[in-house]
Amino acid sequence: MLFTRTNIYAILISSALLLSACSTRLHQFTFVTTKNIDVSQMQHLKTASHRTNTEAKSSIIVIIPNKIIRVEDAIDKAIEATPGCVALKDIVVRAKWFYIPYIYAEAGFVVEATPIIDPSFNVLGDSYLNTSKTFRVTNKGDIIKIY
Repeated sequence: MLFTRTNIYAILISSALLLSACSTRLHQFTFVTTKNIDVSQMQHLKTASHRTNTEAKSSIIVIIPNKIIRVEDAIDKAIEATPGCVALKDIVVRAKWFYIPYIYAEAGFVVEATPIIDPSFNVLGDSYLNTSKTFRVTNKGDIIKIY
């Protein structure tokens, strides 16, 4: 009787614990920025119509992480994901991890937010506020092509 009901339950529970992953909601912010912005010009900022979802993560091999991650890194990635973005609003920060003991693990932060765009920095104009665009830039900073 190798596979009794108790043994099967024990195997299932230990497998679930060994191959576990978790995502925890850490915090919710109304407004966040890592850029220096002029607060007196806040009325000229526009809100994008889409939400951005970025992740800063690190692999952990055995017990050694390959880099140190911070929430600030995930927020910077979210700001840099949208051209002309200077801040984020309605931000949700989550901690996310996956762990197989002594073999491999991943840990990171996920930031989901609505970008706030400064039109003076927005090289694509107001059309970007409704749809996402890809563009090519020369070494001098001139826009070659918008896709």
